Amino acid sequence: MKSFAEMHPELVNEWSNENALKPQMVSYGSGKAIIWNGKCGHTWTATPKNRGNGHGCPYCSGNKVLVGFNDLKSQYPRIAREWARRNLPDKPTQYTTCSHKRFWWRCHKCGHEWEAPISDRTRGHGCPCCTHEIIKSGINDLNTLFPDIAAEWSYKNHTGPTIISPKSTQNVWWVCSRCGNEWQGVVRARVKGRSCPVCTGFVLKKGFNDLASVHPKLLKEWDYDRNVVSPDEVLAGTMQSNHERIYIH
Repeated sequence: MKSFAEMHPELVNEWSNENALKPQMVSYGSGKAIIWNGKCGHTWTATPKNRGNGHGCPYCSGNKVLVGFNDLKSQYPRIAREWARRNLPDKPTQYTTCSHKRFWWRCHKCGHEWEAPISDRTRGHGCPCCTHEIIKSGINDLNTLFPDIAAEWSYKNHTGPTIISPKSTQNVWWVCSRCGNEWQGVVRARVKGRSCPVCTGFVLKKGFNDLASVHPKLLKEWDYDRNVVSPDEVLAGTMQSNHERIYIH
């Protein structure tokens, strides 16, 4: 059987002098543990068969952890600071940055704890509460973050503002704290500034924003013969009602 030196001369320089046997003395398919000094500067143990099959430095490939080189704490200190106590005795220095093992994390912003693989964290996945992937009452719900808007939540809804995200696209009922008007609107739109359609002059509410209520002095100028609508059917300031032209004396 051919020796390792004959079959893989390109790897002979990585054969450590600490080994008792030379590469010319060992079969290329041997299962014997051999010490290797990689071009990367790392030292590790592997079989000649393993090396011949294309396996290189286990630290550079992330298959083994080397503290200070590829461990989570040294490479991603900010993420490592969110390592939850419940993971002990396991520590972030014991795992590589590409490990798929699941651990618990505690968000430094909101205090929420969740479980996720290390590889997910190092790929950019953060706290599911802060990104609104999940809703946790008292942390990222509508009632907590936007109490003024949540105060207008209608009892017609089958759910409450403590379990709804401010980014929700749900179309729900609201009760205006100013005029008492009830309307439907998307939660996210409300957070972005959309408010009561009556108070903003988009919808008519008799006794509140109609011409007769807001500008009673103008009633004497109203042409009741030519207008097909009455002053309380016209939005104050628009002089229009259902696209009908308005006449005044």
